[in-house]
Amino acid sequence: MYNIDMKLGLVSAYSYNNDMHQNVKTIVKYLSENHHLDFLLFSEAFIQGFNALSWNYDIDINIAIPKDSNIFNPIKEASKKYNTSVGFGYYERDNKNIYCSYMIIDNHGNIINNYRRLSIGWKVVSKTNEYYREGTKLIPFTLNNYNFMTIICGDLWDDNIKSRVINTTLKNNIDIILWPNHLDYEIKQFNEEIDDYKERSTDIKVPLLLINDHSNSSHGGAVIFKDNHILKYLEMGNIGVLEFDINKK
Repeated sequence: MYNIDMKLGLVSAYSYNNDMHQNVKTIVKYLSENHHLDFLLFSEAFIQGFNALSWNYDIDINIAIPKDSNIFNPIKEASKKYNTSVGFGYYERDNKNIYCSYMIIDNHGNIINNYRRLSIGWKVVSKTNEYYREGTKLIPFTLNNYNFMTIICGDLWDDNIKSRVINTTLKNNIDIILWPNHLDYEIKQFNEEIDDYKERSTDIKVPLLLINDHSNSSHGGAVIFKDNHILKYLEMGNIGVLEFDINKK
């Protein structure tokens, strides 16, 4: 059987709170500059900015956007134009509910996956009502003959969810796990904490792709882990794309 190569890019870029149009422009810019890659990946809540929500429901329901929002149209067009798939986080509105979600758009401009974070750490529980919700399931998807799955930030730190991730990886022959984050460590602090993240990847037998954003409280960076090892690392403080090639024989 012939080899299938796929080139991925983990993007360490600025996400501006409550400036969706600028953040969409950033995604389009990276698509235009990296069309040698097959799949570009951005951080958790990149579209609105992680700290965009106020925890006042009447305000936040209008900050969150539906999956079929026209806001995403320039990204869909750019994905088609540059023949590159893309993943990014956003705050999703579904009827009255708000989710912390991660969307995948393929190189034909179609939404092929929309994952909702399972863990509660994205919200201030004491200030939110029942409409700030979490998803209930892991949702594998296939792209370029590779099987992917998304988890978001604190999902992997929950032992029950991690167990589900490991089981789903085996059951669905997952090749790659996407792990978008928003990490507000100071750079020096994360250099000390990264071993904890590496250790948390123990028993994840496929590449685990951590993507972080730059913002007024975060410093970007990207790391590829696999079973308590670091395969590749773009240190916090850097702007740019960490490229990673995968090959299936």
